[in-house]
Amino acid sequence: MEDNNIKLLEIINEFAVSDIEKSINFYNKHLGFEVIETDGDPISLVKMRRDDYSIMFENYAVVCKEIPSYPRKTKIVT
Repeated sequence: MEDNNIKLLEIINEFAVSDIEKSINFYNKHLGFEVIETDGDPISLVKMRRDDYSIMFENYAVVCKEIPSYPRKTKIVT
């Protein structure tokens, strides 16, 4: 592999969720993650961190709008 001076800084898993507030509360209360940044009002995207691990949640409906080929569910479990 050719060294092109590109350094990988971070890989963040992103999940499409039906209720961002519930996800934030669960990951904060039960797993100790802290909110690093949010986007939207109401929040449609959140980045959370614990130790050296980051995770992102995005509103499922927003993802479906942005990516027309994104898999659709017939029933969303909340």
